[in-house]
Amino acid sequence: MAVAIEWTDHQLTVILEDTGVAYDPREQGMPTADELEKPLSDREIGGLGVFLALQGVDRFDYQRDNGVNRNTLEVDLP
Repeated sequence: MAVAIEWTDHQLTVILEDTGVAYDPREQGMPTADELEKPLSDREIGGLGVFLALQGVDRFDYQRDNGVNRNTLEVDLP
């Protein structure tokens, strides 16, 4: 896995690259409102990682190029 971080006065960009199996996180089913409202004690373990990651950024992009997965996460800075 390769990690690159780009930081400007207005934006933080994190680029994650790997050569694993093609996987676009946006194709992962997102939890429904009902699932999100369940108490933690009633939820199964797991299933929120992709949701939380995508909710925490301003922009997300996935590309697959020459056997490499590239996930780009961008956050606008105040």
